[in-house]
Amino acid sequence: MAVGQHGLLGKQNMYEHSVSVPLIVRGPGVPAGEKIEQLSLTYDIYPTLCELAEISVPESVESSSLLPLIRGNKSTLHETVYSHYKDIQRMVSDGRWKLIRYFKAAKDGVGSERIQLFYLVNDPWELADVSADHPREVECLQDELAQWMREIGDPLYKDAIRPLSGKDTMAFNKLMPPPK
Repeated sequence: MAVGQHGLLGKQNMYEHSVSVPLIVRGPGVPAGEKIEQLSLTYDIYPTLCELAEISVPESVESSSLLPLIRGNKSTLHETVYSHYKDIQRMVSDGRWKLIRYFKAAKDGVGSERIQLFYLVNDPWELADVSADHPREVECLQDELAQWMREIGDPLYKDAIRPLSGKDTMAFNKLMPPPK
């Protein structure tokens, strides 16, 4: 829950306080007292539990077990993670950079056309939108996001193909400053 962060109370956004879910794993073969901060998905919990319980993971499962991270056999599980909220927000993060793309809802026009870019290394609270200063990162992450949206059959994909980039993003964000 946002509990007041960014002036919000619920989970209706793509900020870290709403999309990050802490997970505590304890049991045989799990090192005690370790903290791992890597990109993962809640979907990764199921194959992790299957592996811990020594149950076969069904072939239909597309996510990955977290055990290689937990046991130190891998340092990275996902290069990027994605998320969405209704038909108004999409997000991509590579752990260092995060891009949030806002859309106007098709039904009622609620929402906005905007992009935010955060450099999570220096700004873990996501307070400084640096999209105007990093058009290359905006472009790369927009391409990643559009590819994911295409792959999952997102109905907003047609609106996400380079909707805003480079100078367009900077100009657009100046015209559409964040709400105060």
